[in-house]
Amino acid sequence: MIHQHAHRVAFAVGEAIVTQGYLLFTGGVSGAGEKASQGAYHYLKKKGENPLDRITSVVPQGCEPSHPYGQKLHRGKDWGERRRELVKIADIFIVIGGGEGTRQEIAFAIGEGKPLIPIGSTSGEATRLWQRFYQSGESLIGREDLWTLRPEQKDPLVIKREVLRIIPLLIAEKG
Repeated sequence: MIHQHAHRVAFAVGEAIVTQGYLLFTGGVSGAGEKASQGAYHYLKKKGENPLDRITSVVPQGCEPSHPYGQKLHRGKDWGERRRELVKIADIFIVIGGGEGTRQEIAFAIGEGKPLIPIGSTSGEATRLWQRFYQSGESLIGREDLWTLRPEQKDPLVIKREVLRIIPLLIAEKG
């Protein structure tokens, strides 16, 4: 279960992603992805935009997303295949909380050379990844940028601002 702080962060980050015109892809399950989708959905509805154009839950064949925010996209025969497919689709991964499924997605993303932005204060796999990246320096984002998302940073608005600052840097680096 996602804890309250991670809930607020995910909602704010989901909203932030769509404010900048980016698309939001999630795994379609409850937790951080649902809360990010909810934040994006509420922002888009308020602006009179169609959430189906910008929010997608990627789920295995025969499955339904756990929430009604956005469209569904079927990929893979099971959750493991779906995780691999999600990694192929997304350009950047923002890691908020997470358990075993998130751990697998992280491994696939690292294997594909995809940038990850771990939000250290949201527990679970996000905190473990933040610690790993900060200690090893293996992250595609610099230590100074990573530091802004450290476990002690609890303000969702600061986290939202920093994520919005880091995403264009990663896009420019890929370009």
